[in-house]
Amino acid sequence: MTALRYVVCVAVGLGSGLISAGGTAAFIVMLGIVQRAADKTGTKERVKLYECALGLGGLAGGCAVFWMINPRSPWLAPAVAVFALGAGVFTGCMAASLAEVLKVIPIFTRRAKTEALFWFVLALALGKMIGALAYYLIPGFYEF
Repeated sequence: MTALRYVVCVAVGLGSGLISAGGTAAFIVMLGIVQRAADKTGTKERVKLYECALGLGGLAGGCAVFWMINPRSPWLAPAVAVFALGAGVFTGCMAASLAEVLKVIPIFTRRAKTEALFWFVLALALGKMIGALAYYLIPGFYEF
């Protein structure tokens, strides 16, 4: 009975992971994050490289969670810094793409002054940075 229970747990876990990964990949493709980033940077010939990097980053994050790697280990500090930078850039691209798809930015810029837009974006960026720093640097912060 115990072996059957483990098989069912593995099957449900893998199935759930595949479904959520497929949904995330479909969302990223729908937003066109990779294509838009390649267009903006003038590197359309490297789209496959970007897509592979996105997949490998997801795989590395999944492995880190699966094997419960402690991100506070001193030998992992450079890897955590690179990951944090990449995650921040990715989150920014995802938010900008979603806002662009939903036509939020043109509507907001028409209703707000140019100076107000600068302070709004700055407040969002600083809030994200402070929250991430608190999460990673204050022991036990994530348990609240």
